[in-house]
Amino acid sequence: MVRRVLTIANRRDDAHLRAACTSVGLGGADIGIPVADLTDTLDHHKALGLAAPQIGDRRRVIVVRLRDRTAPSETLIIQMVEPHIMWRSAKTVSGKEGCLSIPE
Repeated sequence: MVRRVLTIANRRDDAHLRAACTSVGLGGADIGIPVADLTDTLDHHKALGLAAPQIGDRRRVIVVRLRDRTAPSETLIIQMVEPHIMWRSAKTVSGKEGCLSIPE
């Protein structure tokens, strides 16, 4: 089901987006519904990535659309539960903000 995307422009949404997420637990809570809703909402907005808090669910779940460099029209949607940043580069890149929760 396509869900409404929360934005920082709405005070209640902003508070929800800034709140800490809850752990899903790899063998615990059913994550099927938020993953399906995230994927439907991602497709609806033609977005590249979406986190559960952006659709009102505080669990640590995200979906990301990856493009195939050899076949740019082909995409793959990766679903991540309990994602962690393991490494980051010191290099920065400037560009236009594309987050659905931060309207222009």
